[in-house]
Amino acid sequence: MILFLLAIGKHICSNKDGSKPIEVGLEIDTPVKVQSLDCQSVAVHTSLLRSNCNLRFDENLNFDLYVEDFCINAKENFNIEINAFPLKFHHFSYGNITERYFKGLNYLASKYPETAVAGSCSFIGGKAHTLEKYFKYETLPCYNKE
Repeated sequence: MILFLLAIGKHICSNKDGSKPIEVGLEIDTPVKVQSLDCQSVAVHTSLLRSNCNLRFDENLNFDLYVEDFCINAKENFNIEINAFPLKFHHFSYGNITERYFKGLNYLASKYPETAVAGSCSFIGGKAHTLEKYFKYETLPCYNKE
C-alpha cells in the first residue's frame, strides 16, 4: 500500500511571474508539529540561537534545503520541536527542481546517514529510501514539471 503525502499549511503556488496560481496544502488554524519546513518562510527567535550556539544554517547549502537541514539539526542534535503555523504566503516556484536540489539531497544523505525526514518535496536523509517504499509525493503540484 502506498500513502500519499500532503503539505501542511495551505498556500498559493504559481509560476515565478504569478501566473497559473493554485492552492496547495492543508489549511491549519493552530501550530502543528512537523519534521521540516520549506525555505519559503522560517521564523527563529534569536534566544534559541543564543542558547544553542551550534544551531546554525549550514554554509555548504545555499537556497535549496538549508531550512530543512536546520530543522533536522534542531530536532536531532538539540531536541527542538519544529512547528508550522498559520501564515498566508505565495510560493513562486511552480516548475523545475534543479540539479542544485539533488546535490543538496545527496549532501544531507551523507550528513544524516541514519535519518529519514519528510521534506517539502522529497524525503531527506540517508534512510530516505525507506520512506519512499510506503509514501509518495504526489500532492505537491508546485513541484511537478508542466
